[in-house]
Amino acid sequence: MFPSTATIIGGPYTVTWNSLALGIMEGDQGVPTVVTRSMARMVESSDQYGAVQLGGFYLGARGRAMMRCLEYDAATIGASWPWGVDGALGVVGRDLYELSKTLLLTRASDTNSFTPGLTPATLEAQKAILAPDHDVTLMFGPMVRTVPLEFILFPYGSAPGTLYTKS
Repeated sequence: MFPSTATIIGGPYTVTWNSLALGIMEGDQGVPTVVTRSMARMVESSDQYGAVQLGGFYLGARGRAMMRCLEYDAATIGASWPWGVDGALGVVGRDLYELSKTLLLTRASDTNSFTPGLTPATLEAQKAILAPDHDVTLMFGPMVRTVPLEFILFPYGSAPGTLYTKS
């Protein structure tokens, strides 16, 4: 039992991309994870202080969502190759923002993953697409064929400057 002052929460979420369920996720390192990184331009070179960081300017944030799908099906293959038919290059030069689809994480209803005010029932990123620098490695052998996905989260128009919303 946890101490009464501890706030320990957990539990699975279902994940959809482009309204298609991405299925069961691998445990531990494969669970859906949202990562944000603040960007700044640091003032770190001066004639009086050398390479000492004197401050900086906030330049926004970047967001990513990562997961490892245990199901190899049309939904996961589509998310891992959003350019068109699996394996075909599709039309080169298309706008990634326009190709982006909604990524939705929804708390599983039969778990203890809900703590009012702390755990969101949903996390929605309206503009998500496979990260251009992410290698989708599919292993064809006697092991479970997992589909590793990493999405870049773009800010979107219905909530300007918003990478995702939680409710």
